[in-house]
Amino acid sequence: MHHPSRVVQVCTCYPKGSPMLKAYAALQARLNSVRSEEEGATATEYALVLGLVAIALVVAAVALTPILGSFVADIGSWMDGQKVGE
Repeated sequence: MHHPSRVVQVCTCYPKGSPMLKAYAALQARLNSVRSEEEGATATEYALVLGLVAIALVVAAVALTPILGSFVADIGSWMDGQKVGE
């Protein structure tokens, strides 16, 4: 059975030269290079990615703490006004 050749579509959702398109192209190139390497990712690369994820989580937690604290306090005030739990 003959299958027609597949056509690869290029992302046209971002204008040419946009930072998102450049980041997408760089990521795609990196993934293709990793696929072509025989060894794949090393433990060092996994450790670097894990470290970056940990840093991102800490930064997000620090940035969101005041917002989440205010949100929880607002919910508590609303529950007090609704006589919830009495």
